[in-house]
Amino acid sequence: MKSIEFVEFSNGLELELFDRKNGNSVHKILHTGSFDQGGHKFEIRAEHLIQMQKNFEKKVLGTDPPVDFAHKDEDRAAGWIRDLFLEDENNSLYAEIQWTKSGQESLSNKEFRYFSASFTFDFFDGSTGNSHGPVLRGGGLTNVPFLRHNPPLVELSKGTEAKADDKKPKEKETKKMSTEETITLEDHRAEVKELQDKLDKASQELVELTSKVEELDSLKAKNIELVQQIAKEKKEAAFKKLLSEGKACEAQREAFMANDMEKFIELAKPMNLSEKGNSGSDGKEKHEFASKDEEEMYNTFLADHITKEEYFKSQKV
Repeated sequence: MKSIEFVEFSNGLELELFDRKNGNSVHKILHTGSFDQGGHKFEIRAEHLIQMQKNFEKKVLGTDPPVDFAHKDEDRAAGWIRDLFLEDENNSLYAEIQWTKSGQESLSNKEFRYFSASFTFDFFDGSTGNSHGPVLRGGGLTNVPFLRHNPPLVELSKGTEAKADDKKPKEKETKKMSTEETITLEDHRAEVKELQDKLDKASQELVELTSKVEELDSLKAKNIELVQQIAKEKKEAAFKKLLSEGKACEAQREAFMANDMEKFIELAKPMNLSEKGNSGSDGKEKHEFASKDEEEMYNTFLADHITKEEYFKSQKV
């Protein structure tokens, strides 16, 4: 709970976290601990309160849990429990109660001041033959509650009687359990829903973004593979051209494809390149490429590994 808001009615009734739209209010009704009731010792643990809240949501009781007068559960109702929720790390159980007119009048007249829960640790549904464990049956307005240290529904020292013809509730000074902003139960639920919607949307966007990143990585890998394949095919074509022009032998293929130029030169065999114009009429060696294709091949695949002199040396007769 973020805070407790007190509202004073014209008849002097004060309720915690009062919802002005539907007349509901929220109260702490049970908490964990060890107890002794007339010599009968028992313990309320967090798992009991959790199960009560779950069974309430499942509606295993089959009816809305009533709030009666003095635990006379077959008499008229002072209110109805509309919701249960846990606080204090599941060590406290709170109930949202919708009060009847007679219940409000009884509280406003301060005939009753306390709430006493009615529950069982092992609820058996005779109509179905099923057992459901801890269940909140309801509660009663009383002046002698078993849990004596829970706050009263109505404070004796708070408020004064207002005029009988003043029918509209008016706000008293807000008392807070924390430094957070006071908020009604309905507003709190709306805020939680809004935050949950934002979280769901963000989670969906994250899933979509992750999918797009994976798709991009896949395309990138395929692109790298394609570039490598093109480079390989281009290199194979270059070697095939060298082979057809008599500038390389088959034994040099593996070294050429592996960029092992030292091995490539080592495996070179003497070739007759006189037709290519690598020797002048004076018999001196010329460092000239026979064609633009040969020069392009050298610049693309060999320039980073051997000098022109080394290349022409490997090609001389």
